[in-house]
Amino acid sequence: MESPLEVNEVLFLICTFVDCEDLKAFAATSRHIYNVSLPILNQHRARWAKYQSFSESLNDSPYFWHNLTAGLLTTSPAAPYIRRIVMDHPEARDRRAASQIHRFRRDWNAATESEELVTFRSFAGIRRGNRTTRPPESVFDVLRDHVKSTWNLYSERNGIDIDLERSNILLGIRSREPQPFIRAILLPLLPNLRTLKLNSSCSIFQSSLRTAVQDAAIAHSKKLRCHSFAKLYSVDFASEEYKSTTYASGTGGHYDLDFLYSFMALPNLRKISAGSMEASDFVRHESLPPSNVTDIAFYNIDMSTSVFKALLKGGSPLRSVKLSIKAFPKHFDDGEFVNLLCECSQHSLEHIELLRENDVYLESSYLGSRTPKRIQLQGFKQLKKVTINYESLRLETGRMMDLLPASLQTLELHTLRAQEGMPGSVYQMLNNKYNYPDWSELTIRGWVSMKDRYMLISECEKHGVAFSIQPHDT
Repeated sequence: MESPLEVNEVLFLICTFVDCEDLKAFAATSRHIYNVSLPILNQHRARWAKYQSFSESLNDSPYFWHNLTAGLLTTSPAAPYIRRIVMDHPEARDRRAASQIHRFRRDWNAATESEELVTFRSFAGIRRGNRTTRPPESVFDVLRDHVKSTWNLYSERNGIDIDLERSNILLGIRSREPQPFIRAILLPLLPNLRTLKLNSSCSIFQSSLRTAVQDAAIAHSKKLRCHSFAKLYSVDFASEEYKSTTYASGTGGHYDLDFLYSFMALPNLRKISAGSMEASDFVRHESLPPSNVTDIAFYNIDMSTSVFKALLKGGSPLRSVKLSIKAFPKHFDDGEFVNLLCECSQHSLEHIELLRENDVYLESSYLGSRTPKRIQLQGFKQLKKVTINYESLRLETGRMMDLLPASLQTLELHTLRAQEGMPGSVYQMLNNKYNYPDWSELTIRGWVSMKDRYMLISECEKHGVAFSIQPHDT
């Protein structure tokens, strides 16, 4: 019969093999297990505090991510503890830092498994090619060997030859900026990554990372052993320039729909945002599983209803949709899109935001033979927050109160030009507020005359609706 000491030793050994994310739940199953595992739990907590978040910094060494990735592939224990990665576009970061002089740059020291500050002469000195910041050749050897073994395995599994792509990556890992290849190597190494934010639409970056993400999504759908992106919950590829105003006007590159859907096919991804996409058609890769995403935010886009149908087909019902439509769209139709949402997310959608950059599309001279369908939101059962251009409702005939859901709680109307009929439409809704028993907040962004403004303030106060008016973002 084993002694209690021997049992505790075996239990302690088991705890050392339990994933750091799972040990907390395992330790909570009994007080005895908790007491035995406490030293390991304390070690995990210390490492979570040290490694859980890595963000791009203005004073990063050009090779910070190279050194970190090589460290994760060799001695560093950080990989299971990294939950959040934020990487800026190198050019955008350089523009912000151009006027700043730093005495030190942040780098990763593989020997001490931690960040360190490295002295250098100036920001401009590094941009001119200061070789003192270049990592030792052993770092590139580690990255090269990992790329070769990973892509050889992928080629054998899928029966394809990708020597050209591999050679591009092997060349790319030696470049300092931009670093699309380093990101494609680093991210699949992080089994507990939850949040990912990358401000880059570089085509090389997308093609380098897409294959790894697709391979992981397929492996997860087939219940194969795969740790890459297994717990990724939220991804944000929307550059801050797309979000700087209400109506996106970003000038960055386009995102490829195959790249975005690769992430949407991951098992635990629920939130995705991206900027600058244009497509009239899209065919989903037949081997990728349906999406589990529930929250979508796309900025500066022009996509047809058929594209959205392919993206959402067979997937989870949506909870939140935010779309910012670029100027002069060729493909997007508000009414058709809302009808599609009602088909797939009638009982789940809680928040919808549809905003246009201009209202030229409403004029018959621009539309030509097109007859856009009217937006009808009254069919949604759980829709609580609506943010929309007043012009998009096309109220030449009809009433705004007939187009909004009974579950409405918050209404935000944006006006692109002076709208004499808007205050009257809102006033009509307020006088029929019994149709919207939970409506409690109204925001108007745009021009409203002083007379109408005082009328709306009075009526909202009378009916218990909080009212605010703000100038339209320009």
